Amino acid sequence: MNKIITLGDSIMQFNDYRTYPQTGWVQALNLFVKKNYQIKNFAKNGRSTKSFLEEKRFDEALEYISEDDLVIISFGHNDEKKQDPTRYTDPFKDYLDNLIYMVRKCEEKKAQVVLVTSVARRKFVSGKLEDTHGDYPKAMKMLATNENINCVDLNARSMEALDTIGEEESIKLFMNFPKGIYSNYPDGKEDNSHLRFEGAVLIAKLFYEEASKIDNLKKYFINLDESEDNSITNDELNFGGIK
Repeated sequence: MNKIITLGDSIMQFNDYRTYPQTGWVQALNLFVKKNYQIKNFAKNGRSTKSFLEEKRFDEALEYISEDDLVIISFGHNDEKKQDPTRYTDPFKDYLDNLIYMVRKCEEKKAQVVLVTSVARRKFVSGKLEDTHGDYPKAMKMLATNENINCVDLNARSMEALDTIGEEESIKLFMNFPKGIYSNYPDGKEDNSHLRFEGAVLIAKLFYEEASKIDNLKKYFINLDESEDNSITNDELNFGGIK
């Protein structure tokens, strides 16, 4: 069975019940992946390209990668943290160096690779969503263009989606809720970066919509226009009001 390998930070990370209802968007990606592909998620909370490499997490992932696997790489949230020298990278220098290193190592294994810009944070100012990721999405897209690497601009797609959903309605997608709702968080939480399940499904669907347009990535994903035994229906995909 071929694999889909995911490398990134807490927005992608697998969560168990200890952090419920937090859900990494890769946890919802199975809804859109063909059944003959297995997802192996190496994303880890708090990691940047720098710390992911220095902690040898990439080396661990590389051992699992083989020919014709799909590798999804998405970093940026923690590369932005200037106050932390163990994680910070300059968007047009070491951030790009780290990304291209990971991409080329995966390509040596004859895997397909796609770079993914960071999911937008829910930060509304006067009713308008702000882009909080600075030059990092721009840098990643520049690298992808210059080096002929597949890229999904999930930052742009998620910003569009959140703007459409609106400031009030979008709160249900994130780890932002009052006390008394979840036993894991008796005092509530105000987190506009990490996703709840509904948010993870939305982001996974946005990624799927863009990735399935790329010719050399189509084979990994279901085709909603076809009825297949290994596919799920539009009705199943649209549960929970996500359309």
